[in-house]
Amino acid sequence: MKDLRKGNKQAAQVVVGPARTLAPKGKTGRLSKSVRAGATAKAGVIRAGNNKTVPYAGPIEYGWPGHHIEAQSFVRAAAKQTEQQWTQIYKKIVDDAIAQVYGTTSK
Repeated sequence: MKDLRKGNKQAAQVVVGPARTLAPKGKTGRLSKSVRAGATAKAGVIRAGNNKTVPYAGPIEYGWPGHHIEAQSFVRAAAKQTEQQWTQIYKKIVDDAIAQVYGTTSK
């Protein structure tokens, strides 16, 4: 399972470029510049914003009806656009794991 962290990060990195492109640029472009990949052994993660300089990433992505902010879903759109690429990364990870168990090589 520890080997999955590297693959999860690789899959998340596929989404970063398109998410940065789709992110609203505003006056400074800070939101776009803040998009980055992260990973654990269980998941790849796309992060945007931070608490100090870009605290508005969550409301931009998911919306905030109480403040009349509509969701712009740039990270989710980027994940959907690149789905074929990152699913291929996961397919290779699974194939390699199966090959390792059976002592063969994956394609």
